[in-house]
Amino acid sequence: WQTDPAATIARVTARINELIAALPPLTGSPKQIDWANQIRLHFARSFLRYHEEQSAYQSPGATAAGLAHGLPAMIKLLAITESEFWINGMRRKIAGSSIDLHEITAERWIARHSYK
Repeated sequence: WQTDPAATIARVTARINELIAALPPLTGSPKQIDWANQIRLHFARSFLRYHEEQSAYQSPGATAAGLAHGLPAMIKLLAITESEFWINGMRRKIAGSSIDLHEITAERWIARHSYK
């Protein structure tokens, strides 16, 4: 990301959009799945929106670094398919500067639920 911030920004943005387009199906009741899908989509889009908004106040390198840093967490989070996780754990959350905390939440969920 340090040598070509614009390429990093484009690459990470494209990867997040790919993840959004190919989100795995959620488990739970139909009502839970519908609600959790809305939460999950809002969360995923908030990651891109946060960094887009921050780019007005920081260098392209800083924006690229933030996106690159958060990508592994977003991949881990968006792979969780239990509606309960999204409804109880991620409702009203945005994926911005606190992405590390959200990654910890995902890791704890995965450990408790033997998620693969």
